[in-house]
Amino acid sequence: MTYHNVRVKNRRFKFENLVLRKLKAMSNIASKGKLGLKWDGSFKVAWVVKANTYQLKDMEGKSLPHA
Repeated sequence: MTYHNVRVKNRRFKFENLVLRKLKAMSNIASKGKLGLKWDGSFKVAWVVKANTYQLKDMEGKSLPHA
């Protein structure tokens, strides 16, 4: 596990960057086994709440609820 943690790159997103959102394991979309979808998107960063925490909006400009 230490080897993995050393190689992980921190990503910082800025306002209006396009991002993908990871689907929760409990989601109906994600429950298709290992071939199921793991990401949902595209979304835009509406604002940065704090480090690695972002408020997202869809491509039409509607804000997404907290996940």
